[in-house]
Parts: sequence; structure tokens; C-alpha cells
Amino acid sequence: MSRHALTRLAATVALAAGLMTSVDADARDLKMSLWFGKSHFMTGEVMQPFIDDVHRLSNGDLNITLYGDSVLGKISDQWMLVENGIADIAMVVPSYTPGRFPLTESGGLPFAFDSATHGGKVYNILQPYVEEEFDTVKFLFMTVNTAAALLTATKPIATVDDIRGQRLSGSAAAQQQFLTSLGAIADFMPISEKYVALERGTIEGLLMPLASASGYKMEEVTKYITRINYSSTPLIVIMNQNAWDSLTPEQQAVISEASVAAQQKLGPAYDAADERGLEVLLAADGELVPFAEEEMAKLREKADPFWNSYLEDLRKRTPKADEFIVALRKAIEETR
Repeated sequence: MSRHALTRLAATVALAAGLMTSVDADARDLKMSLWFGKSHFMTGEVMQPFIDDVHRLSNGDLNITLYGDSVLGKISDQWMLVENGIADIAMVVPSYTPGRFPLTESGGLPFAFDSATHGGKVYNILQPYVEEEFDTVKFLFMTVNTAAALLTATKPIATVDDIRGQRLSGSAAAQQQFLTSLGAIADFMPISEKYVALERGTIEGLLMPLASASGYKMEEVTKYITRINYSSTPLIVIMNQNAWDSLTPEQQAVISEASVAAQQKLGPAYDAADERGLEVLLAADGELVPFAEEEMAKLREKADPFWNSYLEDLRKRTPKADEFIVALRKAIEETR
């Protein structure tokens, strides 16, 4: 090749490299942290489509890398990961930081929602209240999970009285208090420890959504399923505020658009997973225990004081307590 041709080739390569550098400079790589893995229904049905939507709508300017299976931190660390910038985006569980998000914690009130889809619609209306609490990060989207069923290993629970004396585990303080009020011996522990506790007989049952049960192999250590649909847990997807502020208005619009689409998928995905979870439990010789309507009425009556105590506590934390409860009850009825 002639010296002239080499010179032209070098110039072409340099120009291409310069263009690539320019494109790379405009592109952003973001990190998403999840405590669950690729096989979890939320990854395949909500989170990965969200990532794909962001990439597509931004014409490749925004790339989100997913770090699942608690690679960056366990479930209780997700808020800290985002606030400190270790992750740009994560799904957080407000009940793991009790008292920090008192309005959002209303999602755990007993018998509030008929389904995850219902809860998602409620919080779509109440989003301004939630965003106000998440004031150090950027709120993206949220849902509540499906309401908890009661899974037991050796004794079917068909009445409220059957709960008395049982060693049961809830997922948060409110569930623990409720179990105690019913005469159960409430034993709190991380979800990761409950399989072994059931296997060894340390606990006899637990409250958890059927959507999550098979992910923790509960079909191997429980037999009886009582769908009391007690309470849900809010789940919020947030973004580091500095990372959000560093995006262009166009990039922010892309993430907002993808978040709306993800919000619409979350509730229905959870409800469908709840039915699949029930199928897994039944296929493993599980038994669905009937719980009569009059027994449900007893449970609801016993749950009323928890709404009252929540409001009393909320009044100590925010002047918007009564306003919020009115808005919550109205949204529940309007979307039912």
C-alpha cells in the first residue's frame, strides 16, 4: 500500500474513532440492583422489558445493566445502594426501613386491597404522597405484592381459633403484631431463613404471597394453604437523584415513559404469579383449606384496630395524616 493510501486510511480510522468516542460520551450506562434473579417473574415480565424500553426509546443512548441475586447487596440494602450511588436504580421494600416512609407503609394495612393490580391503581392515585416521602431519590414506579396467604406445615388453618398457639412468622412488624393478636406465637426472621425453620419445626407456618412461595421452595416444607389475603407489601423502584439529574431532559423523558409502562405491568404480573404459585403448591400435594366467610369477618374485625393505631401513629409523624387516610380509603373504593 502506498504512503498516500496509508495516510488516508489512518485519517479514516482516526475520524471513525473520534465519532465512536463522541457517541460513547453521549451514551450512559446505568446499574440496576435487584435482590431476586433472572428466573423471577418480575425480572422477565417487568424489569427486563423496562430495561429494553429504555434502550429502545433512547436509541441506545441509555443502557441499563442488571445485577440480580443480591450481587450488589441484600434486600435490606437496596435503599442504601441507590442513595449512595452504588446502584443507579433498584427496587426497595419500605418496610425494611420502618418509620422512614410512614405514608407508603400504608400498603401493609390489613385487607386493604383485593389484588396487586388493585393496590397498584390505588397508589397510582396516591403517587404524589409517595413521591414526597422519597425526597432524596427519584421515584420511578411502584406496586404492592399480592396479599399474604397462610402456609402451614402440619396443621390446616380453617378458623380463627386454629391460629391460636401456632408458631407463625410474618414478613414485617405489622404482620407479627396481627399474628400475636390472634393468639399465635409470632417469630420474625428473614425470608431466607424460613425454609430451614419450617423444615426443622422451629416455626409451623408463615404469612407470604403465593407469588413468592415457589421461589423459596415452600412447596417442599408446607402442605396447607389458607388464602386469608391478609396484607400486602409496597415495592418501589427508585433512582439515584444525582444520576437522574445528570441525564438530559430527553433521557429523563425516556425513563419516565418506560416507568409508566412498567407500572402497568407490575400488578397484573404479580396476580398471575400468585395463581401459578398456588398451582405449584397444589401439584406438590398441597391442600387448599376453605376459610368460611364468617371466619373472614372475624379476621377483618380483629384487623380494625390496626387501621386506628396506624392513623394515631401517622398523626405524630405528619400533619397530612387525616388527609392521607381519607385519600387512601377513597382511592381503595374508587378502584375496587
